[in-house]
This record gives sequence, structure tokens and C-alpha cells, in this order.
Amino acid sequence: MMKFAKCKAPLLISALLSTALLSGCDGDDGHDGINGIDGTNGIDGTNGTDGSNGVSALVNITELLAGNAQCPFGGQQIETGLDANNNNVLDVAEVDASQTQVICNVSQRQLSVELVGRYQSDVYGLSAAEIVDYHAASQTAFVVNAQSGKVDLLDLSTLSQTPVVGEAGYTLNNITKLAELDLNADTGLALLGAVNSVSVSGDLLAAAVERADANGNATQGNGIVAFYRLSASSLPQYLLSVDVGALPDNVTFSPDGSVLLVANEGEPNSDYSVDPEGSVAIIDIINNSPANVATLVGFSDFNVGAARASELSADINITGPGATVAQDLEPEYIAVSPDSQFAYVSLQENNAIAVIDIQAKTVTRINALGAKDFGLADNKIDASDKDDMVNLKSYAGVYGMYQPDTIVSYRWNNTDFIVSANEGDARDYDGFSEEARAEDLTLDTNHPQFASIQDDTQLARLKVTTSIGDDNNDG
Repeated sequence: MMKFAKCKAPLLISALLSTALLSGCDGDDGHDGINGIDGTNGIDGTNGTDGSNGVSALVNITELLAGNAQCPFGGQQIETGLDANNNNVLDVAEVDASQTQVICNVSQRQLSVELVGRYQSDVYGLSAAEIVDYHAASQTAFVVNAQSGKVDLLDLSTLSQTPVVGEAGYTLNNITKLAELDLNADTGLALLGAVNSVSVSGDLLAAAVERADANGNATQGNGIVAFYRLSASSLPQYLLSVDVGALPDNVTFSPDGSVLLVANEGEPNSDYSVDPEGSVAIIDIINNSPANVATLVGFSDFNVGAARASELSADINITGPGATVAQDLEPEYIAVSPDSQFAYVSLQENNAIAVIDIQAKTVTRINALGAKDFGLADNKIDASDKDDMVNLKSYAGVYGMYQPDTIVSYRWNNTDFIVSANEGDARDYDGFSEEARAEDLTLDTNHPQFASIQDDTQLARLKVTTSIGDDNNDG
């Protein structure tokens, strides 16, 4: 089920400032001489010399965007000075710094959303609406219909700005499905599976598709990215497919549209007998057309004994049985810096984020995210679903990993920041599982929560990982 909403933001009231232009006045003409007394006329006085023009004073107003170091919520900088060179422009050298004023907005604009449209696929339990992107020129939403191997096209051109409220919103189904992209038919490739991600940049669409290997493992083969050309007036036209790594899970265009990045998760099969390496594929976009070959950026340099092994923090969760670092790292989602220079890759199961230099096509570093201390008062949790109440408590000696899924990047004060949805994701396969209830642990009697993990109203129901925590390896 997809819901679409409009946004509205209250306007900020700010002072209106006018540019002031002050000019000097011409000098006054000289007075006429006084007539003489009767008899001989007096001599008239001569006219005075015109005064020179004065120098103009100018005002320059600069809007400060949100994130400004001095005005976190934006504002205005007002500069004044004399136009010494008479070019009607307040040049930098003419600004009187002592008169500069900065007026900051006191708050950020607030965001509110209201329901205006919904599409109901009437398909349930099959991941029928998972990832969505939008093409403005055709006013079309592209929705991953995962297990079908297709992408649905939804017409948003008829949506109004009128919100739907109350009970009418529960049954709303006012968005029409225009068509679908059948990636199996368009590519003509065998062994293709689910469509995992879609992304739109300009008039290009990219969709990631997983693929089975030759031995029948459903997602362990190298997947593909299928490209389509979009237009305002006709259905998408299939261009080509590009081979990438195992289990492509997310596709992301750089903000400048120069590359497409693909997170190849490389998950193991159920019995953990096949575990592909995780990687990031980089596909160059040249003259608005995709290259037909991808560059794979992997992590084998961080394997034990390899050139960069010493750079890998012990806080990065490497747990797969017999897995190398390159096999164990599983890229989940990619965000790109606003200047299109760096890709930030969430390694969900590993509780880390990798940084990739896009132009150099290399891993710059892998950042461990560390743990959240639930023993702190500010980090209280409600750890039980069996006490029928909200019961926020802090628990000394209990820590949580972030394990982010989706991430996005933004820039503030000349620094890149990442916002992450920390889903958490324990490995739980037939051949290997690290997941257990806290009540099933053999906990050291000296642990501060030794009693709490036997109580269903406290920590007994909490799911934890058994892959870390046994610091002295005594079981």
C-alpha cells in the first residue's frame, strides 16, 4: 500500500529592507550683487561654482541558508558602505564592517503532511510495494513490485492538493496504475529474481535485480541493473542491463547524475555453504547514457593478512562462520555527499559505515558505529512485551548496536552528516544464527543484570546477539 502526501510549511515573517541610495547635492548658485544707491548701479555678483556630487551609500542584503554557522535556522546579513568607485555595486572593499548586521531566524519552518492520494495494489504478502521514486516530467511514480520481478508505474498527475480526512482516508484508492516494467522480458536474461530497488535521475531510471547462481542458490549469483529512458509523453524505453555484484540491494544516482552506485549485499545462502563477497558497483553515466560495464569496489584489502587489515576496528561486527572480511561485510544502502565526491555505505549486519571516494573508486575508510549504552538514564528502554505497560528503564551492562538500513546524507556548516534508520538485523540462517533471547544466555553471576534476564517483565524477552560479549571466552 502506497500513501502520497502533500507538504505545507508556514511562511516565516521577516522584515522587508529597502536598498538606500543617498546622493550628494549640487552646490548653491551665488547670490546676485546688491544694487548701488541711486546714481551709479552696483556691480552684479558672479555666480557661485557648482558643488561636486556626493558619494552614494549602498546596502547589500544576503540571505543566509539554514545550517549557517552563525544562524542555524538561516537569516539575513545586511552590509552597508559608500560606493567609492561609483559603479552602483557595493564591492567587498567598500563594506563598512562595523555597520554589518546579521538577523537570524529564530526557528526552523515546520513540516506537516496530509493525505491526498493512495494506491492499493490488492496484492498481499508478496512485497508488492517496497521502494518508490518519482519522475517529475511525466508525473509518474515508479514502485518496486519486488517478488514479481516488475516495477509498477503509477499516475500522479490527477492528484489534487485537497486533503482527504477522516474515514474517507481509510478506503482511499485514487491513484491509477498506468503500466509495468517487466524486467525479465525486457532484458531476456535467465535466472533473474526479485527487483530490489529503483532510482530516477533526470530521464534515466535504474532498477536492481537479484539473480540465482548456476547451482540454484536464489540470490548468490551476480545481479544486474536495468536502465530505462524516461519521457514526459511515452512509456519508458529499455536501454541495457549491466552486470554487478551478488544481491544488488540498493541503487542510488549521485546528485550530479554522473554515476550510479549499487550496494551489492552478498548475503549467504541458507546453510551458509555459499557466501559471496559484498561490494559496491559504480556505473559511469556519460552524456546521459550508462556505461555497459560496472567497476566493483570490494573489501578484500581488509581481509586478515591483507594490506589494510590493521585499519579494521575490532568494533566492526564480523560474525559469519569461516567468512573473510570481504564476505562478511554486507552493503545495504548508499547515500552520496551533496558534492557527489563520496559515497556512504551502510554495512547493516556489521554495525558500520564505509566511505568510498567515487572518482578514485576506492574505499577511504570503514567507520565502526559502536554501541549505545542502555545503562544511561537518557537511553532508557522498554525491554519487555509481556508486562502490558510502558516501562522505560535503564539497564547497566546492556548495550545495543545501531545496524543502520536506509541512510541519507546532507551538508551543514561545510560538514557532511548522515541520518540513519537503525533497524538492527541479527544473522539468523539455518546454517548459522547469532540470535537468542536474553533468558537463554549463560550469564556471568557478576553481571548486574543476572536476575533481570530471568524476568519476562524485564530483560528475559530481549533479543540479543551471541556473537559478541563473551570477553573471556568461557561460554
